[in-house]
Amino acid sequence: PEAYLQGAIRLVTSPTASLRRLAIEAIEQGTAQRNVTINETGGNVGIGTTNPGDKLHVSGGNILIDNGATMEAKNSVGGLEAWMWPRWTDNIMYTNFGSGGWAIRNNVSNNVMFMNPSGSVGIGTTNPQSKLDVAVGNDNLIVSNFGDNRMGIQSYIDGQYANRTTYSPGETRLLLQPEVGNVGIGTTNPGAKLSIAGNVQIYDGTQGSGKVLTSDSNGIASWQTAPTNTGAKGDTGATGATGPQGPVGLTGAMGATGATGSQGPIGLTGPAGATGPKGDTGATGPAGSAKTVTCTVGSYISSIDSGGNATCTAGPVAKTFYIVNKSGSNGATAVASCNSGDNVVGGGFNSAGDAVKNSWPSGSGTWSCTPVSTHTFGCYAVCAH
Repeated sequence: PEAYLQGAIRLVTSPTASLRRLAIEAIEQGTAQRNVTINETGGNVGIGTTNPGDKLHVSGGNILIDNGATMEAKNSVGGLEAWMWPRWTDNIMYTNFGSGGWAIRNNVSNNVMFMNPSGSVGIGTTNPQSKLDVAVGNDNLIVSNFGDNRMGIQSYIDGQYANRTTYSPGETRLLLQPEVGNVGIGTTNPGAKLSIAGNVQIYDGTQGSGKVLTSDSNGIASWQTAPTNTGAKGDTGATGATGPQGPVGLTGAMGATGATGSQGPIGLTGPAGATGPKGDTGATGPAGSAKTVTCTVGSYISSIDSGGNATCTAGPVAKTFYIVNKSGSNGATAVASCNSGDNVVGGGFNSAGDAVKNSWPSGSGTWSCTPVSTHTFGCYAVCAH
């Protein structure tokens, strides 16, 4: 039977023993176009098909959802939840997943990626232990925050901790240069296949103090005890250029006093010092030759020349006599002089320590003395006035 609706739409039923259908058809230019088919068996609905294979079967066209509309599903307790916003009003597609997480499966329903409600992603595992957990069998590689503001990559082999590389703000701990294949640790500009800025620690249980890292023919290195034998001494290299003079060193300690040098020449005679105290009387020297000077009666000795000769002057003795002392030293001649106009009538030499002396009248009014040694001495003149 057929039922016609107003316009160009009709309902058509096809009751058979095996299948009963209800179809909605549109009449276009006298030809029926079946748009929707509902099968009683299974309750399937087909759009664009007369044989829907599931509850909703769309064929020959697309499904259109308005901007801002959502797609919803019931959870395990019957609650209605929105799970997709194909195009929200900000033109971003959003998806919500259930409280148990979100799994992405392959065509045989095996999980290949899983995200839990806290946002951790597991590849090859449905139980990620960090923000990114990649599992291959019993081996894992995870990326996580290990505390103290440090991000890092950690690996596990057969469930056992294997290695960890961490990164902190401002640090360059590991750098890969894919264009040249260089790896830098602690540097952003590795100049070789492996460049390490800093100390290197290599340990395999055989390390020890004084050991050296030695390679075998296959390039496998191991710690070995350093050889104790010394090879032949090589040739002495050429002498390098003299370096710049260093700073003057500190003054060293004073050395021991050297041997006394030879006596230098006698210096110039200094000014005469003050007269010292009178010394002890020296020993009596050897008797010298005496010269007697006499005048005739009625005359007197008025003067004595350098030869010891006296000048006699006629007349009574009307003279007064006095002594003039003169000191000397250092072997120089000392001259004792009478007052102007007076004549010397005698003189002498006195000093302690000089055994040989020389003194003589050296003029009408002077008497000279010269010592043999350098002792201080005295020279005196007897003057007549």
